[in-house]
Amino acid sequence: MNLSDACINCNLMIRCLKGADCQRIREFGLSEGTVVRKISESHNNIICAACSVKVVVSKNLCEQIIVDD
Repeated sequence: MNLSDACINCNLMIRCLKGADCQRIREFGLSEGTVVRKISESHNNIICAACSVKVVVSKNLCEQIIVDD
């Protein structure tokens, strides 16, 4: 399941970052094994919390973040 498809308020572990655009996510400190919480979702963006920081990520990029619940 990708982060875009995950339920809101779920704690999820990043299993895989796939795609060239994921380098930017790694620069934020989000990598395989990081636990994230999907807080909310709007038309084009998703707000997540990880490592005590909230991050806004586009839905297109969230589709490249594979998570486990």
